[in-house]
Amino acid sequence: MNKEDFAYIGCRLLSLYWAMKTLNAIASLVTTWSAWQVDLFEFPSELAGVFYLGLVTFVIYLLVAVVLWFGAERIAQFLIPTASVENEGGTITLFQAQSVAFAAVGLLILLTSVPEMGGVLFKMYQLKALDSHNQASFGVKAQVFEISIQLLLGVLLLFGSKGLSGLLIRFREAGLK
Repeated sequence: MNKEDFAYIGCRLLSLYWAMKTLNAIASLVTTWSAWQVDLFEFPSELAGVFYLGLVTFVIYLLVAVVLWFGAERIAQFLIPTASVENEGGTITLFQAQSVAFAAVGLLILLTSVPEMGGVLFKMYQLKALDSHNQASFGVKAQVFEISIQLLLGVLLLFGSKGLSGLLIRFREAGLK
């Protein structure tokens, strides 16, 4: 494995990180929309400010994630000179490095999502105890959906890292970069 391969993998991992940030921005937009539905904003300018702030954040995060994912090879070629020095001694294959990296990202996602799930479950318990299913219940449901997607992605990356790595290598070898 050479330096270009490591740079390629690094760009893809950074893209996954920004994709998770995009998911968080979607949750913010859904929360704003739910607050608008139940008339929590007194002035239209408050709604517009909060909505556009969330929308701009979402677009920037999504743009960064897409550029890093689809431009990973070009970015790696730009950052790393063409002449690469091979690593002497024990070498690691591209498949092994990708598998470890995807598993690490999956573990990171799981470790950050599990405490959030506890907080959301506590909110749901409080709402049920107060018998309050009005304004906050839609926001809590949006948070449950977001965290469920994060947990699913973390489990898939952690336990499916070898399969994902093999798939990406096959795509790269086929010329579908």
